[in-house]
Amino acid sequence: MSAVKEDISKVVAELNEKKRILSSLKEERDKISKEIDDINKKMDEVSNSIKQLNQQITEKYNELDSYNAKSRRMAEQSRQENITRMGENEKEILEKKRKDVEEKLKQKKRLTFEELYILYGDVDRNNGKDNSNIH
Repeated sequence: MSAVKEDISKVVAELNEKKRILSSLKEERDKISKEIDDINKKMDEVSNSIKQLNQQITEKYNELDSYNAKSRRMAEQSRQENITRMGENEKEILEKKRKDVEEKLKQKKRLTFEELYILYGDVDRNNGKDNSNIH
């Protein structure tokens, strides 16, 4: 009977040791589980931050594209205005030369071919006519 009591005591001691080990492993499991949850939350926060940054980058790219398009339009408009101004300057110079040639013609002076061209030729290059046969 004493041997059975001793065996029961050993089994109870082993059982208590196993319960203690099991309890220790459960605590470690809970601790690791909590750490994993914290890491998952941090990963979600970082992921959301990355999404927001990507959205901001996309918005900035769109804004930059808008500014580039506006800049191209303004450059084209400026170029067109410069062409128009140059055309107006050329017309003014041509009219002045034409008046000078008319005065020279009234004074019955000789005219060069260029002066005849200014006086009688269609020198407006913007009308689409080919005036190259006058030369």
